Amino acid sequence: MKKSEEEKKITIIRAEAESDSANIFNDAIEKYGSAFLELKKLEAAREIVENLSKSKNVVFLPGNSNSEAGSGSSNFLFKI
Repeated sequence: MKKSEEEKKITIIRAEAESDSANIFNDAIEKYGSAFLELKKLEAAREIVENLSKSKNVVFLPGNSNSEAGSGSSNFLFKI
């Protein structure tokens, strides 16, 4: 019975923390606009690249910058 009460408290604390986090995030967007979102995207992309660069099973093939399509060439990541 005591364990159930503790689990309820943990759930409430977690929900409050997530709510506070969402409020802080929304305040940052209002204050800094899309720059904050762009920063978060760049941070996430950096983390993904760091993780992939450590993998021995991933190969990166850069796109052809001289293609007739112009700058729309694509880069590819392959998992072996």
